[in-house]
Amino acid sequence: MAAIAMKYILFSKIRKTPSFLVLCLFAAMIASAQGTGNTLFRQLSVNDGLSHSDVTAMVQDHSGFLWFGTHNGLNKYDGKTVQVFKNIPGDTSSLPNNRITVILPDGDGHLWIGTE
Repeated sequence: MAAIAMKYILFSKIRKTPSFLVLCLFAAMIASAQGTGNTLFRQLSVNDGLSHSDVTAMVQDHSGFLWFGTHNGLNKYDGKTVQVFKNIPGDTSSLPNNRITVILPDGDGHLWIGTE
């Protein structure tokens, strides 16, 4: 009980300074932004197989694949390689346009692709 009262007294004296409040807020933001240290980010580029450097849409499907819509096709990333899907003239089962504007997953595991 005495430790709780001591912390309250100490905090009540310090909390009145604006710089202390800013410092506490900053420390809380840093602490919440740091995870377990196991998070790895990898930036994909056209050198990795991405069909264009302008990504206009992105979603992760129910299997864990990342899908990127670009100005030059739909890209599926499996964590190692990029597979590109583009319009094939005369093939009605391919994308109608290579400029992807939106990717929306539905509840059945399908992706709806919007193009220009």
